[in-house]
Amino acid sequence: MKTQKTVPAFGLYGEGQLFPEVLHVERIFDRAHGHAWNIHPHRHPHLHQFLLIHSGAAEARVDAETTQIPAGHALGLPPWTVHGFHFQPHTEGLVISLSVSEFPALFDNGSVSHRLRHWQRIATTPALGAASEALFACFNDTQFARRQFLESHGTLVGLQFAAACGGLDIPHSGTPADSLMLRFEALVRRRFRERLKLADYASELAVSAPHLSRSCRAMTGTSASRFIESVVFREACNMLAYSRLPVAQIGYDLGFQDAAYFSRAFRKHTGMPPGEYRKAVAGVGNIGQTALAASQTPHLVNSEPP
Repeated sequence: MKTQKTVPAFGLYGEGQLFPEVLHVERIFDRAHGHAWNIHPHRHPHLHQFLLIHSGAAEARVDAETTQIPAGHALGLPPWTVHGFHFQPHTEGLVISLSVSEFPALFDNGSVSHRLRHWQRIATTPALGAASEALFACFNDTQFARRQFLESHGTLVGLQFAAACGGLDIPHSGTPADSLMLRFEALVRRRFRERLKLADYASELAVSAPHLSRSCRAMTGTSASRFIESVVFREACNMLAYSRLPVAQIGYDLGFQDAAYFSRAFRKHTGMPPGEYRKAVAGVGNIGQTALAASQTPHLVNSEPP
């Protein structure tokens, strides 16, 4: 396993961007085949992932441990968990990535979040398998109320995975840096509209601003300020994609007092003005597809595959 400071942070593997969708689903074959069935160690700042093996097998490297994932098993990976895979050729299954901020019922405290807080390998139950297949079908459809259906199906997948963890020990505690980044991200998601300074976040987390900045750079390869901006502009992408609010109103809701400044900042982070981004998203039926995500969402630094 690579040292923490050299592990890249991705939106999806091999992409330095975040996607403007509540979740993403893809076949293992579609992602792993192009990487010669090897996925190098990496981490995802804002995503909780579930990997389900239908046929074939994989060896997973998760944090400092190695675990085998045979057919009929699933792996849950919380944000910031370092993970890499070596798949048997032609392995089939699904990779489900949930945007943590969009699923508070799963990840914002409570008994469910406790079971999902650490990585786990489990046997796939019939209910989890059915929920995952239903989610995959929904993701590839352009049906009425698609976002709401995705939220419902994604929540069901998380609940079924948590239910399947019942009675299992959860020995993987992570590192102090992992815990700090999880708390930092949760705090940013709750309060970014207040446009707090880095020192304010550090104070809330009971650490110094330099320590928070060093920890963030070690985990993500970018500064804490840049990380805060990635949360803000991911939310901007969501609002542009899924609401009809005027651009100026979206900027104001996100804490920008000047619409022109919001537009300039959005263009700097995504490569296009807000209005153009909204048109591009509206012109694609399945906005969660990798091609759109790779070209039209905010950049994270440290985005090149190893």
